Amino acid sequence: MTPPPRAVPPAVERFRPAATESRRPGRIGHPLAVPTTSSRPTAPVSTPVPHPHPAGLRAAAPTHQGSAGRARPAPDPARAAASEGPGAAGTTTPPPVPEAVAGATPEAKRAAKRFLDTCLEIVNGYRPAGHVRALASPTDAAGMVAQLASATSRVSGRRRPGQPVRTVRLRRLRVCEPRPGVVEAAAAVGVAGRTWAMAFRIERRRGSWVGTSVALL
Repeated sequence: MTPPPRAVPPAVERFRPAATESRRPGRIGHPLAVPTTSSRPTAPVSTPVPHPHPAGLRAAAPTHQGSAGRARPAPDPARAAASEGPGAAGTTTPPPVPEAVAGATPEAKRAAKRFLDTCLEIVNGYRPAGHVRALASPTDAAGMVAQLASATSRVSGRRRPGQPVRTVRLRRLRVCEPRPGVVEAAAAVGVAGRTWAMAFRIERRRGSWVGTSVALL
């Protein structure tokens, strides 16, 4: 004879586990994920605060990555400019050239006028051509004598017999001083109905002006 079932007290009935759902054969059930909370307190997230650089210190310069993977410092613009400037790669800077004188100094103009007057006296036959040696450079004197002798022949050869002698006179003179102590001049000389151009060059050497070239064109 089977004894009657025992009554379960209400207090025990509350703690009885609920019946689980029956699983079908061949299918594996997945247990439900139960969210859990950590009992550890979460630490506050700290935000980095930028610190100013100390006085007198600068931030490190950016670096360029080399072909071998090693970092190398960026080139200094000041050093690069200095290496590319004048005098770089072993070259030397030439000495400054004296500036050209605007026109010519009064002394240079007076010296040019004296030299031209002597040349005109030779061309007009008042002086022999050899007198120009006193005003010429020793290395250029022979050539200047030949030039003035040829000019005298050209001027006198145009005179007809019985025609009065006409003096070749200065009409215009232009003097320039390309550098101090060097004078280049061009003059327009002539007689009635005829004009020539005379060019000459004089230089100041050891305190005196000497001629280096002259030509009647």
